[in-house]
Amino acid sequence: MRGLFTKPGGTPHVWKYVELVSGEKELYNLDRDPFELTNVAGNTSNAALVGTMAARLRELDPGWTGTAPSSSAFAPDYANDDAFE
Repeated sequence: MRGLFTKPGGTPHVWKYVELVSGEKELYNLDRDPFELTNVAGNTSNAALVGTMAARLRELDPGWTGTAPSSSAFAPDYANDDAFE
């Protein structure tokens, strides 16, 4: 999920927020870290932004729980793996 936020002075800041099924959250400032090497989700100064991005993620995907689905509910379809390569 990407979000466009504005710095003081009107310059755009581009952020990328990710929640993994393991419960891990990732937040990257793509202006400063275009290769996504430094996850800043754990920085206390970003807590409000993480909350905003998490809320937006749930607006876009109301079914997202932040955990992996049960293995019986969504068995992987290995027959179509080549379609994604």
